[in-house]
Amino acid sequence: MLNELEQAFEPELAGLKHHQVRSVVTFIIRELAPKEIVFMPSSSTGTHHPQDERVLGGWVMHGKRVVLMCKHLARVFDLPSYETDVLVAAAIVHDLYQYGDGHITLLGQLKTGHLKTDVSHAAKLAEDIVGSELLVSCNYAETIVLREIADTVRWHSGRWGSERDGENFSRALAHVWEKGGSPPSKLGFILHLADYVASRDSITVDISYDHPAWEKRVKWPVQREGKIKVITGHPGSLYEYKRSRAKEA
Repeated sequence: MLNELEQAFEPELAGLKHHQVRSVVTFIIRELAPKEIVFMPSSSTGTHHPQDERVLGGWVMHGKRVVLMCKHLARVFDLPSYETDVLVAAAIVHDLYQYGDGHITLLGQLKTGHLKTDVSHAAKLAEDIVGSELLVSCNYAETIVLREIADTVRWHSGRWGSERDGENFSRALAHVWEKGGSPPSKLGFILHLADYVASRDSITVDISYDHPAWEKRVKWPVQREGKIKVITGHPGSLYEYKRSRAKEA
């Protein structure tokens, strides 16, 4: 049975041509994804991302847009099908630890209004992807795929322009070097570029044409009545939700 994150990215997972890449990224989702990540907005601050992602469930929409940008850039860089699959797989999970790992209660952060992006989340996710628990369960070929996805994810959080972003990136680099990480990879650079473009509030990447009628096939978790009543009770943006909670308090 597919979990909620697998259901949300079912078209993207089905589009992977190499079964080993598909099985590995599915494994990562099942083993490492915080259970409540599908409910999250794409931005904890309300900046950088398009307005339609700054809502509950916007994290999934951002992921789909980054996947689509990666497919376009894969053609520009003339990537072979295998590297394209690795790039797309990394795009699906690139922000998996954005708000913390699987031990964090994300909805608790939402309720208190303390949602915060971990600036080193890419490096930490890469470390966990190549962690011993995952490697033990993989054969040799899958281990290679696992490491390539990890190296791609590790370097996607590049410089975003401002002095503060540069400082955050420098801290992330220091964290990687402390852990003996690899230098920036080609696929990591492409993923960073795709993520950067898809995160501009002045750019809206249209994902509807890439997967015709995808909205009919994918149910947004935040719309499921009874699954998380506290969120379905507030149909507006995350920030409207925060204000309403503040008034209740």
